[in-house]
Amino acid sequence: MNFDNKEYDNVQDIVNHFNTHFTTIGDKYVTNSTQYQTNKLNDYVQDKIPAGVRFTIPFIKLDETTKLLSKLETSKATGLDEVGPFFIKLSSKALAPSITYLINLSILEGVFPENLKLAKVTPIFKNGDKHMPENYRPISILPTLSKIFEKHVAKHFYLYLSKYKVLHEAQSGFRSNHSCQTVLTKLIDTWLKCIDNGNIVGTVFLDLKKAFDLVNHTILCHILHLYKVSYHSIKWYVRPNTNSMKKSFAYSSSILWNKLPNEIKCCENLDTFKQKCVDFLSINDL
Repeated sequence: MNFDNKEYDNVQDIVNHFNTHFTTIGDKYVTNSTQYQTNKLNDYVQDKIPAGVRFTIPFIKLDETTKLLSKLETSKATGLDEVGPFFIKLSSKALAPSITYLINLSILEGVFPENLKLAKVTPIFKNGDKHMPENYRPISILPTLSKIFEKHVAKHFYLYLSKYKVLHEAQSGFRSNHSCQTVLTKLIDTWLKCIDNGNIVGTVFLDLKKAFDLVNHTILCHILHLYKVSYHSIKWYVRPNTNSMKKSFAYSSSILWNKLPNEIKCCENLDTFKQKCVDFLSINDL
């Protein structure tokens, strides 16, 4: 592998350099001139969500936990804890009370368990030169239990946004009864109507490069505040980071790294929920 114009063939060196590459990739694209205007967004949310309303993560009930465990896909990969979804689903009735307690304690304290942030990361080749790290994308596998936490919170946050009709009707990402097909159907129908009316159709397609790596957590926290998410819940979503940068390196058949932020980020996060949150809110703002 080639890192910074140097060739490496030792496995441990390659592992460590991949860790460095994946955790600092955002530095190459971030500028200090980014300005985020929130006046229009604030007016939009104030018009949609009544005064005095705040979203707070609700506690989970035992039957809800049991239902989530029963829906685990047993074919999914296992995280660093080596406890796969098959065994958790098989013993769901015995584990459900304890998992319910842990989730509710996490919500009550406003802290997401550190160990559930640790991911098993594997570099997957995309295209181009196989010796260049930028031609690989990291696939993160989080512990199965973290997905139970995430699904509960994501469900209720989505219900909150839907209740007040905050999401644009044309937004299709991570929404039930929406898909690529619904977007294409809407676009094609609009284009055909324009053509029938004798108008010229022009389109602009945007590809957001490294969008997930470049999430500004300060802005994300502010957006959550504008959408009237309670401070306690924001703290759970993205807890203030007490360490400027933490990474732990280990070697196995995969690359292992501590899923904590690099220096350009100010908060820790629950990755899967953050991705959905970013897609919901950032795209919705456009």
